[in-house]
Amino acid sequence: IIKYNGNTVSAKNYSIGYKKNKNVDDTATATISWKGSLKGTAKTEITYTVGKCDFTTGNITAKSVSDVFTNGKSTIKKSDLEKSKVVLVNVKKTLAKNRDYRLVYKYQVIDSTAAAAEGTDTPKYKEETYDPQNKAEGSQTITIPEETGLDVTVYAIPVGSSYKENTDGIQVAEFRVAYYNIAQAKLQLIDKTTKKATPIYFVDDTETKRANLGALNRLNNKTKNANSTAPYWLVVSHSKANGELEFSNFENKGNTAKQKDYTYDYENTATTVAGKQSVTIYGTGKFGGTKVFKYTLVKKTYDLKKAIVDTKIDPITISETTDANTAIKDALEGKITINGKQLDKAYYSVSYDASKLQAGKALKVTITGAVDDKGIQAYSGFKTISVKIASVSTPPQEEESSQASSEAPSEAPSEVPSEVPSETSSEAPSETSSTDAAA
Repeated sequence: IIKYNGNTVSAKNYSIGYKKNKNVDDTATATISWKGSLKGTAKTEITYTVGKCDFTTGNITAKSVSDVFTNGKSTIKKSDLEKSKVVLVNVKKTLAKNRDYRLVYKYQVIDSTAAAAEGTDTPKYKEETYDPQNKAEGSQTITIPEETGLDVTVYAIPVGSSYKENTDGIQVAEFRVAYYNIAQAKLQLIDKTTKKATPIYFVDDTETKRANLGALNRLNNKTKNANSTAPYWLVVSHSKANGELEFSNFENKGNTAKQKDYTYDYENTATTVAGKQSVTIYGTGKFGGTKVFKYTLVKKTYDLKKAIVDTKIDPITISETTDANTAIKDALEGKITINGKQLDKAYYSVSYDASKLQAGKALKVTITGAVDDKGIQAYSGFKTISVKIASVSTPPQEEESSQASSEAPSEAPSEVPSEVPSETSSEAPSETSSTDAAA
């Protein structure tokens, strides 16, 4: 904070330059140049001595650290712990190992002597330390439990003249020693029926009318979702393992007693948005490391022109109490199929030429996607079909029919044959635009 005549000065009104401030014990100079409303004021110089930095967890952090792998071996050398490649930074400045700091590694091993002395079969543990300064110690071996791996804690101790002395050091990182690297695993989305690779189709609440949309779009896996109704699951395999790998609950990722082979934050894969997704896979048990899995929730497009319409539609009766739109939709109920499912009448609307609504005659009806009560149009495109009108008690005057008439295809023929055609049409009316919708 810079003050001038007792008042704090805005940073817009000054700049600071430094000289000889690179090394500890240097006599450095800070020169303040005034500008803005203080322009013309003589420069101010301040001298100070450069002191040592604190070496604490508040300013020293690990920029990166990696798990270490035995490649199937039951032991490693203590010096292999250095393959974790810990890199430290002071705020944003990368520090140099053995110039600014050195590392010490601590881990727990089974103490068989203590267990025997207590006469118990329950494993007892003791802490061991590997200090790379002891070169002879680096060739000693560590036994790595296959099912759990080994958890290692890294401590950093300052060296050189830039930092204040801290002989105990500070904890800066943790990593695991495991048999295999999960980054080398093969990840596939498999169709549960065909056993072949498959895309994941986004589950749309417009189609399902279920409230738990996010949960329906989680990334399923074979262990956790074996009884799920979802049509697919994530299958993880590895060349060094027999069969598929098993999923472990994400909450157990940090437990000493590791379980299974891999995990990911299953709950946080829930989403209400289709498109590109990614999740980090963590190795557990005999596996370590991480792998980012990228996948896409594919949004299905339901185009009404692909709908299949049952031609056996009963002739429609328009009564005094039933308007034409309702009667037509009632007659079509269960008659329209798209993507293997019957189309609910809530998801489409009908339009026709009201002047052609005559008893004993065929009527061309255009089916288009409707906007539901959630404001979503699940189906795109349109399909034109023909239905037969059995009788019309009174000419329908309802508002919806009048509006439907104006939406009738502009290329509808001037006369409609009395016989109901056996086929349906999906050719676009000249004045109808098609927009994609998905469910």
